[in-house]
Amino acid sequence: AVTVTVQDAVEGRVIDAPLSGSSVFIDLDGDSVQDADEPTTTSDADGYFAVKRMEAAAGVTPRIISVGGTDTQTSKELPNLALISQLPSDATKDMAVTPLTTVVSAAATPEAKTKLLAALGISGTVEELITQDTWALAQAGDETAKSLQKKNQQIALILQTADSLIDTDSATKATDLSEAVADQLVSLSASSDSVDLSSSTVVS
Repeated sequence: AVTVTVQDAVEGRVIDAPLSGSSVFIDLDGDSVQDADEPTTTSDADGYFAVKRMEAAAGVTPRIISVGGTDTQTSKELPNLALISQLPSDATKDMAVTPLTTVVSAAATPEAKTKLLAALGISGTVEELITQDTWALAQAGDETAKSLQKKNQQIALILQTADSLIDTDSATKATDLSEAVADQLVSLSASSDSVDLSSSTVVS
């Protein structure tokens, strides 16, 4: 006798370049910590993941959080790189968890998210950003995706530089660090029409 159970899942890809072996979970209670009752999985060799979809606590907007992994293009291990994304409003769509989605997730309101994207020079919507496999599109020659990937790399470099300056020896600290960097970039976007990720002032 065989029993088959079909479960609804959140599916997507972890991208700096694609990150394999990342610990991916749904933060259901908003504390940015992987709790025992929260669904978790590990990204595969190409950065893809599927994790059981569950209802979040009342008043909490669930997020996907990815910690660690290996850059599939450089083979560099990034144990303290934490990336975050809100879930798409369309549950049928796959999603991306990237440095850019990490920053967008830190903006508290739809208006703040839109202002952030505009300041970063991104013309698409938040939903488009979190449901695009920018890596695959960039590899296929899409110029908009190439521009997004450049911004992903710039933010990832800031995150990795911050990690090199601070002792982040746990997943919780790694997530705290990413959220702190994201909060700073959101704050900059709130007071400026343009945030240049290549500017030494912005990076500082």
